[in-house]
Amino acid sequence: MSKLAEGIQGLVQHVRSEQKMMREWAEGQSMQQRRIERFLKTLTAEVEREKE
Repeated sequence: MSKLAEGIQGLVQHVRSEQKMMREWAEGQSMQQRRIERFLKTLTAEVEREKE
């Protein structure tokens, strides 16, 4: 029974570690998306100014 408990505890720790890694990845993607959005807005504004 103790081996089963240890195995489950190890599995839970592994899953938590992967969840943390996925959260960090998602945060990085979100930051990158915001930077791209700002860049595209700036680029669009520049193109519009060039048209005038």
